[in-house]
Order: sequence, then C-alpha cells, then structure tokens
Amino acid sequence: MRAVIENCLYGVDLNPLAVDLAKLALWLETVARDRPLTFLDHHLRHGNSLIGARLRDLPAPGGTGGLLARMFAAAFARKLPALLEPLADIRRLPSDTVKAVKDKGTRFAAYEKAVEPFRRLGHLWAADAAGHPVPGDKYTEAAREVDKPKRFDALAAEDWFAAAAAFAAKLAPFHWDLAFPEVFADARGPVAGGGFDVVVGNPPYEVLSAKESGADPSALNAVAKRVPAFRPAVRGKQNLYKLFVCRAADVLRDGGRLGFITPMAVLGDDQAVGIRKLLIGTGRFTAVEAFPQKDDPKRRVFADAKLSTAVFAWVKGDPGGGDGRFPSRLRRANVLDDEPLGDVALATADIPLYDPENLTVVSCAQDDWDLAVRLMKSGRMVRLGKFVEFFQGEVNETNARAAGQLAKPGEGQLVVRGASLCLYAARAASQGEDLYLLVDKFREGKGADTKAYHHLHPRVGVQESSPQNNFRRIIAAHIPAGEFCNHTINYCTSASSTLDLRFVSAVLNTLLADWYFRLGSTNAHVSHYQLGSLPCPHFRASASEAERAAAGAAVAALAGGRLGSALTAVGPLLEAAPFGPAVQDVVVAAVGHVIAAERARGDMSRSDRSALSAAAQPYQDFLDAVFFRLAGLTDEEVRALRARYEQMKKVK
Repeated sequence: MRAVIENCLYGVDLNPLAVDLAKLALWLETVARDRPLTFLDHHLRHGNSLIGARLRDLPAPGGTGGLLARMFAAAFARKLPALLEPLADIRRLPSDTVKAVKDKGTRFAAYEKAVEPFRRLGHLWAADAAGHPVPGDKYTEAAREVDKPKRFDALAAEDWFAAAAAFAAKLAPFHWDLAFPEVFADARGPVAGGGFDVVVGNPPYEVLSAKESGADPSALNAVAKRVPAFRPAVRGKQNLYKLFVCRAADVLRDGGRLGFITPMAVLGDDQAVGIRKLLIGTGRFTAVEAFPQKDDPKRRVFADAKLSTAVFAWVKGDPGGGDGRFPSRLRRANVLDDEPLGDVALATADIPLYDPENLTVVSCAQDDWDLAVRLMKSGRMVRLGKFVEFFQGEVNETNARAAGQLAKPGEGQLVVRGASLCLYAARAASQGEDLYLLVDKFREGKGADTKAYHHLHPRVGVQESSPQNNFRRIIAAHIPAGEFCNHTINYCTSASSTLDLRFVSAVLNTLLADWYFRLGSTNAHVSHYQLGSLPCPHFRASASEAERAAAGAAVAALAGGRLGSALTAVGPLLEAAPFGPAVQDVVVAAVGHVIAAERARGDMSRSDRSALSAAAQPYQDFLDAVFFRLAGLTDEEVRALRARYEQMKKVK
C-alpha cells in the first residue's frame, strides 16, 4: 500500500491546506511503527489545475508552430534527463528510513531546480492567457532562451517579465507536463497519447460569475476562451465542473478512464452539450448513475446543496470499443439500491437518437428507451422542430426592471407568466407577483423582426418550469395576439410555425410528448431547445379525396360528441407514414372542442388546474389515442407505457 500511494497516486488542489490534509490522510492510511512517513511532495501538488500551460502551448502564447516550436522542443528534450532521472530515483528508492526520505527530498529539489526556467516560461504563458498581455516578441525571446540560464535570467530581471510573473503568481498556475513529466514523456520526449491511467474527482459546481460567486472570474474565463481543450465548456453560463471535465479528458492517456460526480445537468442541459459532444466524440461512457432527488436534504446526494447530481464513468478513445453499451440508471434517492426508477443499457452511438442536437443521455426503463428508439427510427415521426421554432419569453423580469420598463398595476399592460398557463388555456396567474409592462418603453430601439414584436401574433406558450413530479412536465396553452410573455414561458408564434397552432398545442399536450420529454429531462426546466426535439407525425404534402372524406366524417362525429365513431373514421388514416395532412384537420377540430370547454370553466383553484374539465377530457383522450396510433403503438404497448409513465411522475 505504501508503494502504491507513493508511486501511483497524484493530486492537485488550489488550496495548500487541502494538499496537506491529503498527505495527512494518506500517511494515516499507511503509518507503520518501524518506518517513517512516505515521501509525497512529488505527487501531491499545489496549484490551479485549470490555469496553466501544456507543453504544446509553450513555444508561443498563441500556440504557433514553426521554427521556434522545433527549437523549444529540442531544448525541452535536452532538459528531460534532468527532470526524469530525479523523479525515477524517487520512485525506485524505498522509503524505509528517515535518511532515505530525506534523500528523496534532495532529489526532488534537483528536479525543481531543473524545471524552474520552464515553469517560469509557463507562468508567462498563463499571465498572457489570463488577461495580462505579454509582448509577443518578448515572449518569443524568452522561449528561445529558456535553456540558456544567463540570458533567461537577464530577461527575467526586466520589468515586463517581473510584472507578468507577479500577475501569474496570484493565479498559482499549474503546468501539468512540467509538474508530472514522467506521466506525459519518456527519455525520448513527449509520448503521443500519454497521460494518466485514471482520473477521479468531485469538481466544484460554481458558476463563473462575479455576481453569483463573489469572486472575479475574468482570468479563468479568459483562459477558457484561449485554451482549445476548454472549448467544449464555452457555452452559456460557465461552470467550473465543465472545465474540470475538459481538463480531466485532456490529461488522460488514450484508453484512460474518467470517473466524476457532477450536477445532473451534464446529462442533458443545453449549456453542457459541448461536454457531451466531447465525451461522445472522443470516447465512450461505461456507466451513468443519475440522482434527480434535490428537494429532500436527507435523500439527495449532498445534504447542503439543493442539486440533482450524476456519477459517470468514461473511457478515452475507441468510442466503439466492445458493443459500446453501458448501464444508465435513475436512482430514487442517494443510495445505489436494487430498484432504480430507470435502468437502461445504452449504446454511446445511439445517444443522438433521442435528441440529435442536445445529445441528452437518458436514464429510464429499458422498455421506454427501446420504444423511443423504435419510434424515431420508424419513419412515422420526425422532430417538431422541423415545423416550429420556439423562443423564450421576451420580457426578462430582471432586465426589464433594471431598464425601468415595468410599471405599477394600472399603469402598464399585464404580462403573461408561466403561472398563467394551463392545458390549452391561459388564466389568471396562480402564484407569484403580477408584472405590468410599459409597452412603448420596452419596444423602444427594438426592430420589428425581434421578439419584442412577437406579441402581434397568436402564440402557443409552454411553462418553462415544471417539477419532475408534476402532473405534467409540458403544459401548453394558447395565448392570443396582443399579449406579452415573460421569461418563464417558452413559445412559438403563428409566424414561426408551418403547422396550425392548434395542432402544435395538441402535439405538446399529448401524453406521448410528455412521456418522451420525461425520458431525458434532468431538471425542472422545460427549455425552448428541448421542445424542438419532441416527436411529431411525418406528413406528406397532399391528401387524397378518400382521406379528406374520412377526415370530414371524423370531424362531424367529434361535433356530435361521438368520439368512438370519430376514432373509427380517422383510423385508416393513421396506419402508414407519411400521413395525409387531412389528419391535422381532425386533430385541430378536437383541440377546438377542448379549448371551448376549458374557456367555459372560468376562474378556478390552483389544484383544479391540474386536470381538464369533464367536458374537455374525452377529447383529450381521443387526441392521445390518435397520436399513439400515429406512433405505431399497439394497445398493449400503450397500456404498458401509461403504467411506466405513472411511475416516472413519482420522482421526488
């Protein structure tokens, strides 16, 4: 155990105390009466593992190649023996006596002296990358002279060098190839595909925002934009865990394995789609465990953090290794019990089948996944986004308030909020504070082609936030022209849809869509980008005379309240894809009856909003039956899906 800890374990932390505590923990684990504490200084290091140069970066701040890169590579190759030999001696020699441990300290000091010029060059690179510009010609000169001590020391005495070094020192840059050269190089030079065998960690979950974290994130944000390895993380709000995933993948060897615990957003959030593209494109998952519980401190993973989490394991390279299948499980609470809510074997290559744009990694029942894959491979369904573009509500409350665009009651127009939306109908908000908009001030300086003018069109809006145990995750309602929506609503307009909005609302409010959405939902949000991935029937351009006649008979039966006859009449039109557009007429007619019944209800309690009226529900049942048949599901499959759907809603 002592040899394993001394030779095989590595660690980096920005907090020096954390480094010391790690050493202490390992010493306590391996303490022996007759032997001194092991030497760990060479493997447990202090530094910022996100801010630092890789060896490939050092020839120039911008990572240029050419003659200088070759000269630098030669200089580093000449220095390698002086770096590798002391570290090899430390690994080779025992730690059985105090003298032996002290001897290792001496050898480590020799390594530190040999690497120091390269480390100082790395600090120049880090300063430039983090927002302290270093003159290009000066940096080039330093890189050229890095293995010439007198010339390099003379440069280091100049003001520009000292200023950059002082700036970098505050960041504590950590240069991986220089700190652990034996991991990334051998006596012949850097090893292609070299790196660690395994990286495990629980990275910090912190948004890089001065407002949210209270710290200045400018240096790290600048580095994230400069370093190619971090590009997958640069999307939306920057979160530290995304950068750590990128760094871990970067320092793994080909075939190396990664195990992290992160926010569950890594599996499906739009802001983490770059991370999923990285992991799917350069390797393969070997396991995913999802823990959606976040409301109960006793049942969530971290009692002090109201956050859904996920644990994933991944191997770098060989994305198609084996059959590419891995278990993805959805857990009820914070334990790995024998009865997960979802347990599916996924193939990494099949992940795009659920959502080809967002690449959501689902955790669901195997039957649900197999059905979803069959559904999207069948040719019966396409993506709703093929016909409809969705947007987030145009009135952001925070921004509008700061801009003085909100008014007191009676002095502005009431804004429609997510709390106003029920199935098919918008009502008085059930909770929260009403917002009133100064319309002219809000539209001032905005073009007619912007969201500020989307109020001119009728819309279908969807609640942006809906808990995972809600009676419905997708709640869509019709919003008449002239109304403004705040950011808690996602919507499409009559101008952004080639489908009748009544048909769009039917697609969104079906049990089929809600089931499909729940398969990949990783949080309480129903984002506009997720709506476009929902299944929508595949229609052809024209209908036959017979199809129009059958649709007419179904519409007439609906008007007479004969829903069974309506389903029989439209049934033949639901058998083979692509479907005739006359089916849309039947759906639109059924939605019309639902809307009329719901509008007749008037005001109601919040609890009553979770169900349609007795007059509207039979028409919704008809719509669900139509869409199940359009999807090609048998009656038995529908019954099984409904049972699993009810289990999905029990996630708390």
